[in-house]
Amino acid sequence: MKYKFYLLYILLPLFLLSCGSKMPFDPRAYNGSIIDNTTPEIEPDIPQVDKDNDPFLFPENNNPNAGGFNASKFNEWTLYTYFDGENVARHEFRNDKNWTPGDVSKGEYKLSGQSTYTEVVNPPVNKINDVTYYMYKGKNDHFLPDSDYNTKPINHVVRMERFVFFRFTGSPLAGDALDNRFMAIDTMTKLIFAYSKPTEFKDILGHQVPTKWEPVDNATKVLGVSYPFYEYDPIGVAHPDGTVELFPQYVTDTENGYYDPRIDIVNADREVASPNKPGRSPYIVFNSNLKFYEFSIKAKSLKNINIKSDKYINLGSFFKPNWQFISQNEAYLNYAIRSSLYADGNAITYDVLSHKKNGEIMTSGLFLIKDTTDTIVVNGIKNFTDIPNKYPIVSTEIEKYNIELDAVVTKYGYSLGGFVELKEKWTMATYNNYGAPSIKFVYDKDKEAFVLDKSKSILNKTTVTEPFELKVGETKDFAINYNNESEITYTLSLE
Repeated sequence: MKYKFYLLYILLPLFLLSCGSKMPFDPRAYNGSIIDNTTPEIEPDIPQVDKDNDPFLFPENNNPNAGGFNASKFNEWTLYTYFDGENVARHEFRNDKNWTPGDVSKGEYKLSGQSTYTEVVNPPVNKINDVTYYMYKGKNDHFLPDSDYNTKPINHVVRMERFVFFRFTGSPLAGDALDNRFMAIDTMTKLIFAYSKPTEFKDILGHQVPTKWEPVDNATKVLGVSYPFYEYDPIGVAHPDGTVELFPQYVTDTENGYYDPRIDIVNADREVASPNKPGRSPYIVFNSNLKFYEFSIKAKSLKNINIKSDKYINLGSFFKPNWQFISQNEAYLNYAIRSSLYADGNAITYDVLSHKKNGEIMTSGLFLIKDTTDTIVVNGIKNFTDIPNKYPIVSTEIEKYNIELDAVVTKYGYSLGGFVELKEKWTMATYNNYGAPSIKFVYDKDKEAFVLDKSKSILNKTTVTEPFELKVGETKDFAINYNNESEITYTLSLE
């Protein structure tokens, strides 16, 4: 079963001084405006927890010697950062420098002027000069140091006291100032968390450069609800020798340019993260009253109503050829059929339900043979056997969910020698490719059902199954007819 958690299993990458590997943001080559990350943020609500269920009181979370070394090491170690071949920032702690006290009210310490602290490994481009590392002991620097967030005890415990927060500034040779917040470390468990994420970007020479950072507590939402940064999955762990282990999922996410933390509230009771073993946060608060529905979306079929492709045929003889494109009673198609289910306030992530060559536009060429398309005769149907995407939905938050469906279908001609030639392309949305959903459903609380929202759908040349309502316990087909040329049918269920 293909089980998707794109809604409740929010992606985690922290923007550790680089973006994705395909179009990576390399701060060593940054050429943009100065970033100001010093303005205090609005405080989030402080979650109240029953004393008996408060993870901050559990003995296993209050051992300063956990992880094989004492929490006091973070008073002795200084930070070293370098970049690997994929432009992912790597960190380690060393015992060769001393932090200098900064703003005492912020719990601030500095390590300044260390241009050699950003070792250029690959590629050999601009080095950052005037590097300053900032460490904030027991204070999340996104918020005022005397704020309730940083100082108010819950069950006689000030949450922030066990964390140290790290920030980095510097001046690359080609550009202006950098200012990145990159990790928070729990001095008790030695686990590492993302506490800040970029929320605004500027395109500089094809690179998405962050221009604004916000606290994870405010900027990342699950079902429209924010969680404290320490309840999201840890991104890594510090070891006794000062090395910093980054968990594989975090590294992959960073390389792919995802910046939200992960949290799996469906499987919140999985094991806590530990060295060489990714897992959940030890501070996530379990809610045994949460109940889930399962929303299933499947691509059922693609019908060719009246699409006819051309085929290059010799109407003459071998000695006197007369090659012409002749319309056939069939079509040579590739396609991609997608869906998305997300909650208000969450980023939209599309999942391909079924495809032939991902619906990509192909041009004529030696390797573009007929097998790159599906042949569907007029009035014929291509039935799909792909496993549906299944999404968990929190029952008490069902009205916050949205469903979106879109697709792209491309028609080709069949040329001499079996080569495929692009002839025509259409999408259900008014775009050359994906870029906007075409059909949107929302939850109608009064009807207790998901219903078609035509006001937010793009119905360009399409007709759809109407009326359409989907209630808990129901399974229904939903068809989208494009210009009476082809029809895609989805199967939707809510259990």
